[in-house]
Amino acid sequence: MVRTISGGGIAAVALVLAGCAGAADPAPGAEETGAGGEAACAAPMVLFAPLEAAPGDTVTVTLEGMSDDCYDTGQYGAGPAGEPEPIAEVMEAILVPVDGGAELVSVDVSLGEWNTGSADLVLPEGAPAGEYTATVTPAPAVLDVPSTLTVTAD
Repeated sequence: MVRTISGGGIAAVALVLAGCAGAADPAPGAEETGAGGEAACAAPMVLFAPLEAAPGDTVTVTLEGMSDDCYDTGQYGAGPAGEPEPIAEVMEAILVPVDGGAELVSVDVSLGEWNTGSADLVLPEGAPAGEYTATVTPAPAVLDVPSTLTVTAD
């Protein structure tokens, strides 16, 4: 199942390494119960640059934190040190209208350090004007799309 969550507004499009914060100190009794602390890992995220483009233009799609594991869950001794495993080495980012409808175009994104990657996507000629968001396959547990891509008329 592919989950899509979209949000509006202008977002600063910057490559921010998505990783886990330092491990939380175990709460009293955490060693016995496996409880304590709060997760501090960023959700998998999709960013567009620029945020507005016309058919035929190139848009950079950046995927960040594409892992379904978080080693900062507050569980005493949970997870190995370092970077969580990626969901997949290559993920497909699919551009779809915010208000529903068929996919417009997709691009494969190879993931690198900290499960982050970017790829250029060319908007097809004749692409309908409107607001677009992204879905990603294989699906992350939670997908955060903090901005929408606006496709302008030819």
